[in-house]
Amino acid sequence: MSSIIVFVFMLNITNWVSVKEILAVLNQEPPRPAAYAQFVKQYWKGAHPEAGPDEVAEFRTRLREWADAEDESGAFTRNYLEQAPSFDPPAAPIGRGWRLPAAISRAESRLIADGLISAHLRSLVDGWMATGRERNGREYPARRNIHRASTAAEAAVAFMEESSPRLSLAPDGGGLQLELAQPDWAHPWAEDFFKAQHIEARRLFVGILASEWKLRLCKCRYPPCGLYFVGTKLRSCYKRGTFCKPVHRAHASAENLTRARRQAATTELIDTAARWLSGKRASNWQSDEDLKAELVFVLCAQLRKNPTLRTGRDQIGSKWVTRNRAAIEQRRRQLARRG
Repeated sequence: MSSIIVFVFMLNITNWVSVKEILAVLNQEPPRPAAYAQFVKQYWKGAHPEAGPDEVAEFRTRLREWADAEDESGAFTRNYLEQAPSFDPPAAPIGRGWRLPAAISRAESRLIADGLISAHLRSLVDGWMATGRERNGREYPARRNIHRASTAAEAAVAFMEESSPRLSLAPDGGGLQLELAQPDWAHPWAEDFFKAQHIEARRLFVGILASEWKLRLCKCRYPPCGLYFVGTKLRSCYKRGTFCKPVHRAHASAENLTRARRQAATTELIDTAARWLSGKRASNWQSDEDLKAELVFVLCAQLRKNPTLRTGRDQIGSKWVTRNRAAIEQRRRQLARRG
């Protein structure tokens, strides 16, 4: 009888991505739109030295118009850099790597690079986290599924195919060592500055997926905040989503309650308007200004009788009726069919 001898080697796994690094990248404040636009203008001009004055002026005008139109408020929570304009510089020769134009300093490029890496990584993380979140706001971290986040999955696969995990003998001689998400500027090779930031975001995302804390990585669901954090312990369900601090949970709960009350009040007012119009048997009420004025008077009287309908509003005017005319008409027709 032959015997089988099995040798068991200890496998040490090294993840080059740390939780401290990830939180620093995810919570990076983006540069101002004007600073980003200035960087792209300088980069474009350096990458196209043959461009004529008119072409340079046209490109600069497009970026200036974008920066002027971009609202700086909430730049972090909107992750505005993910959709910011860029361009494809001429690809660097293989093996030599990309170079910054002479007019751009490394300090300037670092500010923009950090902002772009953060924006790209946040987009990947948000897509992945969304697979464990229901429409009602409940979050189930254990239900996150990378296969249901197609963009994030494609980004992770692309990085792993071009920069596969490195298996080697452990330095201490105790077995094998597997290195994950290791930084290496040549694997995968980046054609230009902008693609390099995409690649770095993919590397960091693969490091997240390989970590033991990945399911504890959370995002504050209080809209004005949006910070990322790692919880001390994993819960199976977060009924109202995850929050970085108790006060944000309280604020979000209060705002949700106010929103629900406002919606309930609007629904009741729409029903009141539809019932009054049904009694008038006026199918063309939307074009009858006198009838609409009477309707406004009726709704204001209803507000005075029922203070709970005043949530978020002091008075009702013709603009409110116009804004809700479709819902009022739909409800009026429902009542007419029943009658």
